Amino acid sequence: MRASRLVSLSLVTLVLAGSITGVGMALVSTTATSSPPPPPKAGNWRVVQSPDSWTYNYTGATCEPGTQTCFLSGGTFGGVARLTETTDGGTSWSSLSNGLPSLQAGMDTIVCPSASTCFGGGGAMNNTTGTIVPSILVSTNGAATWSNQTLPAGIINGTDKVIRAVACGNTSDCFAFTNGGSIVATTNGGGTWSTQTSPTGNAFHGAACPSATNCFAVADSGTIVA
Repeated sequence: MRASRLVSLSLVTLVLAGSITGVGMALVSTTATSSPPPPPKAGNWRVVQSPDSWTYNYTGATCEPGTQTCFLSGGTFGGVARLTETTDGGTSWSSLSNGLPSLQAGMDTIVCPSASTCFGGGGAMNNTTGTIVPSILVSTNGAATWSNQTLPAGIINGTDKVIRAVACGNTSDCFAFTNGGSIVATTNGGGTWSTQTSPTGNAFHGAACPSATNCFAVADSGTIVA
């Protein structure tokens, strides 16, 4: 009788030991699976050379989704717009400025919600008044050529001078923000633009849209609008 109890206890001990070992292995496996991912590849930063030897001021940058094609936009204080492209992830750059409208005085910002559709914002020369007015451009062929958009009269004839930021939730729904605190929007890919009620008169500097109905923009004096 005592011998059989010893055998039973030994078997129970072995079973428990096996269960604990199994649990321990499972815990180790789970811990290994949930370890943090490696840091992103970006981090080893360096200065790269542009085709114009940095004689222009670049103020905007964007990449076509899912590609190695990216664009830099900007201009000079003298009113010359500039657009530069890389198709190999930044190894080499080339100018696309010849595709910009002749009166475009600068492209402060650029965004490409798809591989073919891009929007640019900045200022253009008004030949009638001789002043710089807000300008939005759209390209439907991957930034090869651009066309001017018609903006509401209140934006053109007001105190706003340039479009400082453009953000899109998709290729149809986009918002543009000016240096005078104004906001305009399109729901048809730039076909028409309408004035939005802006909660601030501060100059905008940047914007982003995580969805078609949710956007954020930042302006002077620590202002954030959403």
